[in-house]
Amino acid sequence: MDAPNFALYDQSDDTVLSRNEAFSICALCSFGNMLFLGTREGYIMQLVFEEVEDQKTCYSFSIVFSRRISETAIILLQASQCTELVAALSGRQLRFFDAEKLECSNLRSVLDGVSTFSIVDSSLSTERHSIVLLATVIYLFSSLSRCLDSYAIVATSNKYFGVNLKTKICDEIFDCSGSRIQPLIEPVSKDEFLLSGPGSLGVFVDTNGQSRRPPLTLSTNLFALFYRKQLVFAVDDEFVSIHCANQQKQIQTLIVENVCAACMSLSRNMIFVVSQDTTGGAHMRVIRPETWDLEAKRLILAGCLSDASDLIHKEYAKLAELCSHRPATSSGAKNIFTARSKRVYTLMGLYLFTTGQLTQSRKFFEKSSLDIRELLCRYVDLLPRDYAYIADPNLNITAAVKASSSTWAGEPLSNIFDLSVNLGISVNEFRKFLLDFLLENRRGRIFSKHAQLVETAILKLCVHLAENSPFIRGWGYESWEELVNSLSNVDVEDLLIFLEGHHAYHVKALLYRWNGSVEAAFDIWRSLALEVLTDVHFPGPDFFTDALFTTLTSPDACKCHVFSLTDHHAASDGVNSESALTGSTVYVELVARHLQDLLSVGGERAVELADCLLQRLACITKWNGAGASTNTANAKASTFVFAPTSLLKFLLPRYPSLAENFLWYRIFKAGDKESSRHTLLAELQMDLLLKYAEANDAERLERQRRRFRYTLSQLKDCQTGKLLEALKSSPSASLFAEEYVTLLGKLKKYDEALELLLLRRRDLDAALRFCAWCATLEARQKVAEQSVLWCHQDKKASKASSQVPSTPHVYTVLIKLLLCSSDKLLLEQSKKLLEMDIPSLDFVEICKALPEDWPLTNTASAFLTRALKSTLTRVSASNMELGLAARLASASQTEAVASISRRLPVTEASLCACCQLPLSAYGSHRPFAWILAPDHSPFSVVHLHCLQADSKL
Repeated sequence: MDAPNFALYDQSDDTVLSRNEAFSICALCSFGNMLFLGTREGYIMQLVFEEVEDQKTCYSFSIVFSRRISETAIILLQASQCTELVAALSGRQLRFFDAEKLECSNLRSVLDGVSTFSIVDSSLSTERHSIVLLATVIYLFSSLSRCLDSYAIVATSNKYFGVNLKTKICDEIFDCSGSRIQPLIEPVSKDEFLLSGPGSLGVFVDTNGQSRRPPLTLSTNLFALFYRKQLVFAVDDEFVSIHCANQQKQIQTLIVENVCAACMSLSRNMIFVVSQDTTGGAHMRVIRPETWDLEAKRLILAGCLSDASDLIHKEYAKLAELCSHRPATSSGAKNIFTARSKRVYTLMGLYLFTTGQLTQSRKFFEKSSLDIRELLCRYVDLLPRDYAYIADPNLNITAAVKASSSTWAGEPLSNIFDLSVNLGISVNEFRKFLLDFLLENRRGRIFSKHAQLVETAILKLCVHLAENSPFIRGWGYESWEELVNSLSNVDVEDLLIFLEGHHAYHVKALLYRWNGSVEAAFDIWRSLALEVLTDVHFPGPDFFTDALFTTLTSPDACKCHVFSLTDHHAASDGVNSESALTGSTVYVELVARHLQDLLSVGGERAVELADCLLQRLACITKWNGAGASTNTANAKASTFVFAPTSLLKFLLPRYPSLAENFLWYRIFKAGDKESSRHTLLAELQMDLLLKYAEANDAERLERQRRRFRYTLSQLKDCQTGKLLEALKSSPSASLFAEEYVTLLGKLKKYDEALELLLLRRRDLDAALRFCAWCATLEARQKVAEQSVLWCHQDKKASKASSQVPSTPHVYTVLIKLLLCSSDKLLLEQSKKLLEMDIPSLDFVEICKALPEDWPLTNTASAFLTRALKSTLTRVSASNMELGLAARLASASQTEAVASISRRLPVTEASLCACCQLPLSAYGSHRPFAWILAPDHSPFSVVHLHCLQADSKL
């Protein structure tokens, strides 16, 4: 059977081997789960140790008792399992202590003059007992050991002696004179010892003083020797070498430096070693057979993953059996199994990862105790720069590594570029695997300790994978904004350097904004919008203006990492009014600076961005800031940088097209009712019309004509007369016949407009469209006037409108012109119009315009009949209205006269109408009343008591 592999296990991080002052350990022994340390200062300490699992298997040591028993060093400690005693040799005195309480034993006295001793537990008789073998000071023995009860070996500084305890015969075994080795004696079996001999040899000696097998080659500076099941453990000041006695060879070497004390447990399955240097203090280590997770590691390195899985199941069965026998005390075993099984799953996942089996490796990673940094460091640039992390050499899994402890950490760490070359798998496949793994488990338990590193790596991986594509929807995010806003904790400085190096400027700006550096973010976005920088991830110039607008309407979005940039694009020409938007003054200076910078830069692209931003500013009608509300319509707000007046002063006269566009959205989207701005918009549109006409800019001219006509159709207070004069005086007036006619229609100069369309341009269809438009305007105006009259809200307006002289209806003017025309086609059109039932026609005027030779056809007859009925109806209605008005006036006058109050006089001479006595006959305070009745004289006065007594009244 192969010898087991041994491993070196450190003390846990919370182990402290010194309570108060520094000390030097020089002796060590084990008893059950306790250790006893002896120091050069004469202290003996009792420690309790326990196997624990953290990131690896280690042992926790805790000091229970510390007692000073001597002024000199404790040179030797041994324990007896049978008697539960600990013996300590110090200053040639041998003392015995209770192992549990570390108190002096009452059953044993202090022995003086002892140079060395050895305790051997015996079970030869019916009662187990312990034999203490002593060497006195006279012979100055340095080491002593025995086999059973009959034979002992003692050593001086240069010789070994064999003593038969029954015959008391002493024989010299061999002489070590001239050798600097420390004499060491270790029992091997019932009748055999292992001695440290000259020439770095380990000599086997039986009870006859003879050696029956070849010696072992050991170190020259041995510190301790231990034997366990044909295995020899040789401890020196640098190494612990393990030799196989049967095979006569060294099978394993463990590195342990600065050893000051060592012992083997009474159960012979562990070796405790204490290292101590001048600076670091004491450090405890344990040498024992490898734990099963290390055995599983060997199987994994050999590619035997199924055997490793079987080993886990086997150990789980042992744990289940232990829990069934000791349910109350098995929690520690459960924790150890869980920790080791997770480590094995980590190793299995890493093995599959390094062999390119990425999907399978993920299943094991999710069940493991993987430190995500181990995976990130294999991706070269995912860990932050200057991050202090060294990969665990025990997790350096390479497919070519053999199952040997000497080569576990000998191979260099393979990164994904090395694996890509060796396995033929693209680097992006490794990145996609890690990104999916991180995204699915980013909020899970396995990444909780390193959440910042995980989120930093997620963003880096997305940038790597999207280098040739602006889309990231394949990873569950609609946009880069959504991805960045989902972050909660990242290494900002490292990411900024990374993003700059990969030219991911848009993501860098998003990260700046996420971190609160709004100005830096907008500086980058402006450079991207102006194409000073290029980035495939940048959505486009509109993103920049949308972001500026959002900082005004939702300033808190920059603080809480919610930066929603929905489609804020205004509609084109036909803009509908929306609910008023409220802006905040938090970032007003920032947005104003960018607006000024765009206009100062100049160029078509910069002006377009400024225009787009002005469109959005026009939609904000109210501003909140500093705890108060600032309405841009208020006169006090004229100095506010984004007040309409301030913006127009800034834009005019240098940027008339921007000012016109701002006013357009201000009026038709935000619903601005200020008449002066209505007038300014129309004037700017007229100027731009003439400007584009002179420049022969057909595209802009056509767009501006549509907007100008829309403005004229929607606004009333735009000084139409002034616009008409400006158009007439322009040399390009002939190009704007439709606008000219529209202005005439607004001024109700129907004769001039229709003469232009019918007589000059001969465009009957245009004339009909013009009439329909004017009729619609008149109908809207009439509805508005009636609503004002019913609501009694604007008496001045109703009075003014009633004073405006009536204008002939547009269709009346059209029909008159058609009837007076000599063109047969126009005359035929007039007949068609007369057949129609057009409301509000002035039949009298039309009849006056009828030609004398107009034939009385059925059409003419029907028209005249309708005209006669309409005229009679109108006259009747007029008479009825006149009569009603006269009757209402008469009734109102009667009511007014009746409502006039009459004076009811009374004087000192007034007499009561009943008793004919003066009113003051019964005192000035007696009440009186007037009688207003037909059978009494006017203004009759009567005492109130006389009024009550009068039966007639």
